[in-house]
Amino acid sequence: MGKINASHSSYCYDSMFKRSDHKYLRSCSKVEPIDDPNDDGADDEDEDDERSSPEARRHVVWHADKLDDLRSTASGSSDDDGEERERETRTIRYVPEVLERIDENRLVYRAEGNANIVLSLSDNKHVLRMRKSPVESREGKGSLPINVTSRYQSFCGLKSLSFLRTKKKNNAGDSNVDLRRFVKYSQVIASQFSGCYVPEPKLAHLNTCNLQAFNERLRSFRPAMRLGKEVRELDGILYPDVAFLPKWLYPARVRDFSQDPKISSTPTHYQTYCVEIKPKQGWLAYEFCDNLPLPELTNGGDLRKCRYCLHQYLKLQKKSIAKISKYCPLDLYSGKPVRVLQAVKGLIGAPQNNFKILKNGKVVYDDKREKSMFNRILREMFPRDGRTKDEKSTIFMNLIKEILLKDFTTNDEHCDRKLLSIKKDRKKKDKNQLHERACNPVNQQFLPKSCALRQILDVQLLVKSSISTIDPIKLAKSRSDPYGYIDDMYEKYLTYREADVYGGRHSDSTTWPKEPFTSCEYLSEEEKYQLGATALDCSIMITFRRLSGDRAEESSLNEAARNHIVSIEGMKFLVNVTITDLDPKSPKHYAKYVEQLAESAVAYRDFLSKMRLQLFLHRQPVKHTRTAMGNKVVTFTDQQLEDYQDCTFFTRKEILRVHQRFYEASPDLVPVIMTEGQASTIQVPRERIERLPELVENPFKGRMCEAFSRDGDGNLTFEDFLDLLSVFSEQAPRDIKVYYAFKIYDYDRDGFIGQSDLLNVITALTRNELSLEEHQQIAEKVIEEADVDGDGKLSYLEFEHVITRAPDFISTFHIRI
Repeated sequence: MGKINASHSSYCYDSMFKRSDHKYLRSCSKVEPIDDPNDDGADDEDEDDERSSPEARRHVVWHADKLDDLRSTASGSSDDDGEERERETRTIRYVPEVLERIDENRLVYRAEGNANIVLSLSDNKHVLRMRKSPVESREGKGSLPINVTSRYQSFCGLKSLSFLRTKKKNNAGDSNVDLRRFVKYSQVIASQFSGCYVPEPKLAHLNTCNLQAFNERLRSFRPAMRLGKEVRELDGILYPDVAFLPKWLYPARVRDFSQDPKISSTPTHYQTYCVEIKPKQGWLAYEFCDNLPLPELTNGGDLRKCRYCLHQYLKLQKKSIAKISKYCPLDLYSGKPVRVLQAVKGLIGAPQNNFKILKNGKVVYDDKREKSMFNRILREMFPRDGRTKDEKSTIFMNLIKEILLKDFTTNDEHCDRKLLSIKKDRKKKDKNQLHERACNPVNQQFLPKSCALRQILDVQLLVKSSISTIDPIKLAKSRSDPYGYIDDMYEKYLTYREADVYGGRHSDSTTWPKEPFTSCEYLSEEEKYQLGATALDCSIMITFRRLSGDRAEESSLNEAARNHIVSIEGMKFLVNVTITDLDPKSPKHYAKYVEQLAESAVAYRDFLSKMRLQLFLHRQPVKHTRTAMGNKVVTFTDQQLEDYQDCTFFTRKEILRVHQRFYEASPDLVPVIMTEGQASTIQVPRERIERLPELVENPFKGRMCEAFSRDGDGNLTFEDFLDLLSVFSEQAPRDIKVYYAFKIYDYDRDGFIGQSDLLNVITALTRNELSLEEHQQIAEKVIEEADVDGDGKLSYLEFEHVITRAPDFISTFHIRI
């Protein structure tokens, strides 16, 4: 199948192909496994007797030929030219027993990469990944040209459609990998991970009467840049849809419901979310550079960066990204909680192609969406719990951290994790520190052995240990059959697995999760590199759903499912981790890897040279301006505005408008050009803030200043003032407004709204128009109706219950600037 770039996580459900009937997805074309010459036949004598008969052997051969005919017909090939199809002389010890047939009307377009297209089944439980080939011309005499951007990409041209004909005529085609080889490779790479992490692929066949019409209907959903290729072969790989929790993780009563497609298998209170992370390489780029024959990497100690961070500068140079990401894979692989949080925060801030969030199988946050969408997701994920945006973000990052580091062989459901917080990246420090900063090396001992990150890193390190000993000549020879190494690797894997050193750990045991078969001593250095290269580009799919707190629901979970519960801040989540995109690499991956590393090193050094020259010439960064008295005045740097936009519900123009209001409150104290330090230290007295037109008539203006001031006395810095107006903006969600309303009405700051607090609120609202006795009666009536626990005061939850029923709360808790 080659490199499959399309991830599991990009989805589009509005498709003309979706149909409600459920009579398809049947298995057919059953192919019996070919007899193993080493099988002693002790397991099932009757079955072996049947297979040994001439009639049974003819039956097996007929099915094998039938499967080949299916592939040949699906690819559009014929034998009219009189050529004999090439016969494999190798003994095949494994053939998939079932070929799933998928009707075209059951498929929905989801995503695609350079080599493959991903289609989902309309039951939302499986995805079908199919190979693409260049679009044939109308005359059928050629194909659209492929834009080749590297001297190492000259082997990627594809001309033949049939996998069988390709083997003989065009063995260099990367995307024309025998899918049986792909399934073999999946078994070998899966043996390096615990059984719970890697889904099992199945061969599938697309049923369509008119392939050209099928491609034409797909075109309307596909990106324009991908239309140079289309589906020309009907065999594909079927995977479980890891954007949803597996059925065995659901409670028994819900699991039964999931059999009926008309009944939702997900509780309506909390939705299922899935986070996709592409972790990338987990060690420094220069650690083995001296052993590679490239001058750009010789004496690479000055690089001090990992491969991912170096590649950012090459992407910036090619203008494929707008800015350098703060994410560093070494932080993720460090195993240290604070560093892992920093890595997750960096991914959220700059998702690029390495971070996505899905809700019920649909992408809701990625690099194509505004950052404000992430805050909206947090509000949906943690609804009406009184937490601020920053607190919800901290919970989310801690949850991802806990799942990434979790050992699924242990039960932690009663171990409530406490939140770790990292410094709010609000004040922009020296901008150049990001570029000068060295990536910190990883110490594997901090990663639990059974966690997904540790196992991915262990496989990745096969590249590091083998790359300096690889013989490029051997790789060049293999280009005549780029994926022939899979057959050799698979035979070695079977032989070694059956040997005494294996110990039978991967037999038909039902132990969950199975331990990884981590030994690679049976492989050559080139084969070890191929396994490690696969892990370099894999994805981690983190699927989770918050439990409702119903004890009956939790008690119905089986013992294995209880190991998948993560508790944090009193909340319990049912979680699952899957490692995907474990696709075989062609031999040219080595050359591309080395070349890209060298180009990245050159781009990084070039960037540093230009940056240092700019500093030497005292060039100032571009700043945003506002107009004052007809003249443009510099106010904030671009980074300052970006930070403020991330922390508030304002646009950049609105932030500049807020600064104008703050400046008008005290022109003698507030500078027109405000640095970061001044924005958080210069305070305007509360009496001047209260005289602003937006607040002068507000009866709670004093309490508002006190609630948002850092000193508690009501004196506000610019950042305090910005927070205040952000909470009172139209874009702020209800739960945040309720939280700050509670703080404002809590005059004595004891965490409750008592009778004295209510008297102050009533006095402010009525402006002394009622008598003291009437004030007392109203306060007593409010407590009588809202005090659920009878303690004579209102807790936050009791206050929230009352205030959210007020229809005009949102409209009154609003300040327009």
